[in-house]
Amino acid sequence: MEEFPFEMLLYVLPVGTLVLVLLVVGRLFRRMKRAQALRERLLRDGQRAAAEVVTTQHTGASVSAGGHRHVGVKVGLTVRPNYGSPFSAEVTTYVSELQIPLVQPGATVWVRFDPRQPGTAVMEALESAPRSDGATVQHPLAGPPSIPVGAVVGLLVGLLGILFAIWGVTMHVQRQHAADPQQEEGENVRMWECENGKR
Repeated sequence: MEEFPFEMLLYVLPVGTLVLVLLVVGRLFRRMKRAQALRERLLRDGQRAAAEVVTTQHTGASVSAGGHRHVGVKVGLTVRPNYGSPFSAEVTTYVSELQIPLVQPGATVWVRFDPRQPGTAVMEALESAPRSDGATVQHPLAGPPSIPVGAVVGLLVGLLGILFAIWGVTMHVQRQHAADPQQEEGENVRMWECENGKR
């Protein structure tokens, strides 16, 4: 019977782990980049319209930026363009905790949307309740915060640390396995004798 090639496993395990982690992280970064590119395109080229908040749901995500926390929200909207019929859209974005009251059902927000794909929209500004003189104030939305360069560097350093830790453990196991084959053979003989009642 052939012996299992532990030596090969000692090299495949760390490399496989690193490749898997890099694939997952790369996919996450690509998704975030696409969302950011769509937002920038719509803010630059999209048609502006007022929208009424229909539903608000917290996504559970949050980030700290600009000295306070921004929470992820999924907002269901009824968009009322200047030309054409109203339509529904759903926008997922980050909103400052201080601005959460401005995205409750019934509130007015300003969006930019793609006239060719009306359901594709981004929130551009929140509108506060009318003041005593009847005027409203629009509060621009910063949108989802981008990933700081330091976070990317930290993630890569962490991945390298994991790789070296796995590699170190596998090398340690390999050295112990190769250190004294006679000791291992003696232990196997003693186990066989115990199982067969020789001792």
